[in-house]
Amino acid sequence: MISKNKLVCFLTSMAICFVPMFVAWFVMPPGEWYQGLVKPPLTPPGWVFGPVWTILYFMLGIALYKIMRGTAENKKMLLMLFLGQLLLNALWSPLFFGMHGVFISLCLAIAMVVLCAVFLYKAKFHRMLTMLMLPYMLWLCFASYLTAGVLFLN
Repeated sequence: MISKNKLVCFLTSMAICFVPMFVAWFVMPPGEWYQGLVKPPLTPPGWVFGPVWTILYFMLGIALYKIMRGTAENKKMLLMLFLGQLLLNALWSPLFFGMHGVFISLCLAIAMVVLCAVFLYKAKFHRMLTMLMLPYMLWLCFASYLTAGVLFLN
């Protein structure tokens, strides 16, 4: 049976991690501007992004829960790296879709990849965290490619 504290921690972790998705899909959804852009090769159809990001944010929620409930020596650093990249993630959609700031969005995407890489390096002895964060980092690399493609093709 799960204790009340663990349940609250888990639900809080999930809520925190789904904020960027809420911002992206409900506050700043892709609009006519995005539809009119030339997109790079390998750009998936629009319907792919929702399920992929939902799965990734769920995995991030579990990772945040593991960090918060963990006892790692570098727990504070892992938490700062995690929350830092999540903040950048939350800023990406308003900057890209809302302000059409493709260059700054590319810079944010690259910064997220760097923070995730540092996180993975610091969490290298935490197999579960690595397994939860690696797919996210790979998707961020792909998202960086897509953002760079939009920048250079438009």
